[in-house]
Amino acid sequence: AVQQTQEKPDSALCREEARAFILQELRKVEERGGEGLMLAEPHVRYEAGKRSKSLVKVKRHVEAEAKVVAAHIGTGKNAHCIGSLELELPPCAMPGKPDEERRFFCGSGLSNELRNAPLGRYVGLVATFKMKCMHPRDGRPREPSFVRFRSQEDFPWPPPASSWPLPVLAGAGNESSSNATGGSALGAGG
Repeated sequence: AVQQTQEKPDSALCREEARAFILQELRKVEERGGEGLMLAEPHVRYEAGKRSKSLVKVKRHVEAEAKVVAAHIGTGKNAHCIGSLELELPPCAMPGKPDEERRFFCGSGLSNELRNAPLGRYVGLVATFKMKCMHPRDGRPREPSFVRFRSQEDFPWPPPASSWPLPVLAGAGNESSSNATGGSALGAGG
């Protein structure tokens, strides 16, 4: 169900109030099993089937780290370059699971520059990725997207268990390990 909230023009919210209001509405949607919000600029008409700069997606994500164990050639437009990185979660993320069961693929978020590197270039590096949550069935990251590489000096591997976030399913309200994103609408980067 789509719910629109319209404020009176003379009751403009300051940035902090707007952020608090958006997070409150996001919590309500998540409690009902929704994934996120779509924020639209007032008085801009929606155009079906077209991308719009007046529409912003807001949903939670968690950032975490994993080690690159392989890179794989892509398909389609990425047929001659890196299509995805194979990442391995640290043992503290999934205690008792063997290495193979802590592995997952991450292709989203890679820039063309990163994709055009030689296949073995990133093996052994630690990558930061964002995800929606850990999947309830197999415990792997859900909707992973590459963010950046970390240096070994800044982020030794494997990390201690206390430093690795253990995200919960959307709607559980664990804000200490979640970030709401939505570009300039919230004043936070994605």
